[in-house]
Amino acid sequence: MLETSIGKVKIGDPLRISTAAYNAFVDAAMAHRSQQHGVAGRQEPFFLDGRNLVRVKNTSDAAIGQFGILGVDGVIFEPSGNLAMFKQEVALLGSTPSVSAHSSGRFVVCAEPIDSGRIGLAWGAGVCLAQINVGDESHRFADIAEGDSACLASSSSGPCTILWKESGTGQKWAVIRFGGISEGGESMECFHLTDVSLTPMKGTHKVPSYRSGNTLYFKDGPLGTNIDIYPHPSSNRYNYQAHTTNSLLWARKLQFGTESLWVAAVMSNIPLATCETW
Repeated sequence: MLETSIGKVKIGDPLRISTAAYNAFVDAAMAHRSQQHGVAGRQEPFFLDGRNLVRVKNTSDAAIGQFGILGVDGVIFEPSGNLAMFKQEVALLGSTPSVSAHSSGRFVVCAEPIDSGRIGLAWGAGVCLAQINVGDESHRFADIAEGDSACLASSSSGPCTILWKESGTGQKWAVIRFGGISEGGESMECFHLTDVSLTPMKGTHKVPSYRSGNTLYFKDGPLGTNIDIYPHPSSNRYNYQAHTTNSLLWARKLQFGTESLWVAAVMSNIPLATCETW
């Protein structure tokens, strides 16, 4: 028997449904029912731009909700073990955030709920939603919080720029931008000056490593050593000599077209910055 293709019929026409057409109708109905069930029972991810999405395996002991935080520990497929899979797609290992291991941007924001031991999608950079534990309403940046996968912590500097947040303190919804060393040229970077006799001065990039009480400890950052740093125009060069021993100096990245310069900042509101203007 010759089966007809799927098509509409007119009033009065004989209704003949082929096996293929009937099965197609059943498949469509089942797909619609499944979609409705998913909308009612599960929070689906939303993606405006998938270019910043990566796959991440939740290696923590707990399920992580949508917009939760996972610290990046490595990749699922290493090039030495499976080069083909490594080249195919970015696939990361994510665990409960730790300040010593994941601060300064070594984390992702989950785009969908991810059960323990499962793989899901997460933002590795870009603009997305997140929850932030706001300690001070004046804070414009955020970083991870020790052992907290539910939200970030607000700060006076950090890898995440807060584009918008709910008013008040405590756990708040926010829109953040992250994934760059200097977010929009607004975040502050820390350097250990190694030579103030040159123009420009030289320094080593430093990033927070861990906090013990009120003391913040630093480690070498991704920019490396021998970084050009220019003295602030209003400051005497001798003000920077203390930073060639054990001190740290904050600097701002200034952009001039395609050229960028690190300029030592005069920051009276950051306790670590001891640079004074004369």
